[in-house]
Amino acid sequence: MKYQVLPNCGRLQIRPSSIEGYGVFATDVIRKGEILEEVPFVVMGRWNQLGKAMYDRVNQMGFLSDKERYADAMKDALGHKAQERYYFQWSGPAPAHGAEKETRPVIALGNGSIYNSRNCGHNATFSVGADTVVFTAERDIAKDEEICTFFGYFMGEGGQPFECADVFNLAIDAVDGRHRLRALTFRDRTSYEQAKSSPSFVHLSQILSVARDGVVIHRLGGCTLDGIERAAMDIPPTAPLSFVYQNLRESRQSAVPVIKVGVRFTHKDTGVEMATEITFSK
Repeated sequence: MKYQVLPNCGRLQIRPSSIEGYGVFATDVIRKGEILEEVPFVVMGRWNQLGKAMYDRVNQMGFLSDKERYADAMKDALGHKAQERYYFQWSGPAPAHGAEKETRPVIALGNGSIYNSRNCGHNATFSVGADTVVFTAERDIAKDEEICTFFGYFMGEGGQPFECADVFNLAIDAVDGRHRLRALTFRDRTSYEQAKSSPSFVHLSQILSVARDGVVIHRLGGCTLDGIERAAMDIPPTAPLSFVYQNLRESRQSAVPVIKVGVRFTHKDTGVEMATEITFSK
């Protein structure tokens, strides 16, 4: 491994964040395309993943000691995030014997694990290389603006993670106590390529292109293949983000073959209030 001087824009500062905990902020203007920083990372051992799986299994079976339960409860009470929230995914070189590449979690050094993730409107992106992670400005970043990227999963208000595919790849944020669907966001390029020609993707993309200030999800339900509705529910516009995502995930994981998401939006050109349904077939 050849080491070299790693770039850093020199305009980054760690401050308390309104999103959660600490965040990384710009101390001066940073232009689109500038490298924020390139940092090395630490590859987590396989034992780390296996140990977590065993721990969860012991907990499910009810064999976890009171001491361990107390330690976990204390960590949560003090507001410390689970270590998985700090992971990036790294693919090692292809094995010589022809086996598939192995993907491993890594912890980025520098400010790497301090950047907060935003469901919508993030201003930075990252790429994981052979031995470093590069963070880059995705648009111009103003002085004192928090620098946020997207870590491949959505989050509720309390930091609860939701995998993109589990919630139909719906990027939703909450402004002034009201949720808004603003984009379709995928964990990786492969997932996007697989989905971009689907009827639901095309339909929702068309809606988002003409909607003013995003789309409101107001109804969620399922139906059988012959159109019989099952377990529909109304979703208030002021419903917490975690509530919306939790119900989307439960719908995605249910046995109902077709999920219908009712949405409302204002047409940006005509100002007309409109309503329609997005249909997702499993």
